[in-house]
Amino acid sequence: MGIEHVTSLQERGLLNQWITLSFNKICTTASTLLSPSSATLNFSHIILEDLDKQVEEALKILDILQDFVWEKLNIGHWKDIPVVWQKLFSLLVVFKVSLLAAKGCVETPEVIKMCDNGLLMGYPIFGNILAVLAQAFHDQLNCVSTSTRVANKVEKRQNTEEGNYSEHWSLPTATVPLPGDKISIHIVDKPSLEYFNRNHFLPQLPLVLKNSITHWPASSKWSPTYIVQVGGNRTVPVEIGSKYTADDWTQKLMTIEEFVQTYMKSSIGSQVHKEIGYVAQHMLFQQMPELMKDIRVPEYCCLGENQDVEINAWFGPSGTLTPTHYDPKHNFLCQVFGSKFVRLFPPSESQKLYPYEEGTMLFNTSQVDMEDSNAIMKFPDIATATYADILLTEGDMLYIPPKWWHMVKSLSPSFSVSFWFE
Repeated sequence: MGIEHVTSLQERGLLNQWITLSFNKICTTASTLLSPSSATLNFSHIILEDLDKQVEEALKILDILQDFVWEKLNIGHWKDIPVVWQKLFSLLVVFKVSLLAAKGCVETPEVIKMCDNGLLMGYPIFGNILAVLAQAFHDQLNCVSTSTRVANKVEKRQNTEEGNYSEHWSLPTATVPLPGDKISIHIVDKPSLEYFNRNHFLPQLPLVLKNSITHWPASSKWSPTYIVQVGGNRTVPVEIGSKYTADDWTQKLMTIEEFVQTYMKSSIGSQVHKEIGYVAQHMLFQQMPELMKDIRVPEYCCLGENQDVEINAWFGPSGTLTPTHYDPKHNFLCQVFGSKFVRLFPPSESQKLYPYEEGTMLFNTSQVDMEDSNAIMKFPDIATATYADILLTEGDMLYIPPKWWHMVKSLSPSFSVSFWFE
């Protein structure tokens, strides 16, 4: 009987049996390898030779299982994939890394890459053990001095080219000025929780909070140099292209050091890279807990319905652009270093922004390109939209309420952290 005729229940049972037997084989091999004393009592050369064969067999089984699970992770939309496949993928990576590392048959950068792959496509298991392993292997590599030399060129230029955006700034050159009513966004220095709740959270009005993240260790420590030192060999997803709505937009996996050298350095050097790279909306702090120690969840997040806060990193060169869109959750956008221009539109202006059709991937994104000089001619209603233009500089935190449309463009190499909560 062909496998296509096996019922779903039977297929599931066979799969479970196969996985169980495979894991038993892998666990037995790993246990022997990690506790070799039992193999040294008698006939050690024979047993160790047999152990090598067991390791190779276990690794082959792992590769087969990983290929199978990989297919499951790449079918349909990511949010619809059962978490069990993510957990299983991470578990397989833990097994593989443990076998290879203990056997000493793989280069450290390759092990780090495996760990990051398990973190990016998998799920935090065993106390986020893959993040711990990846950081430990990264710290072992004797390449900090090289990474620092690469990133120092970026930081030196950044410090001299930040400019005085906070004192004298104007609309970014390519951004289209709008003739509609321009509203002012309040700026408050370290507002109290009660003030923020009454005047902004409950009525859902944006606010720029000054000096609200200056107590973060990141405020004094972070720079391209520091990020490379802490995680230069870590693999991250990089968005390639002018913006995610562009036809040529794509994604690529690369190490943080490669990203900084390719995109951060070129964005402020004498030659501008023809493409823009952006580590955008990435859960970097789950992948690298070392960086999480340098930031703090804003106390204002306690006003949410629950304590679940999604934290994302936005790290890139000058010129990165996130098209006008809205998010369904409350958002605190914190600027650790660098400057960003933000254009806001209240929910009441939604129809004037010509959203993509409901049911599509871009339903919460505007079709209006704010850098297209013909934008008003193509989308005439945008001319009457009410909006606000804001500059974010180091140490600023912007509160963006749910459903408020926003476009964000970096004016210099920058690192932002966003906190989403309901």
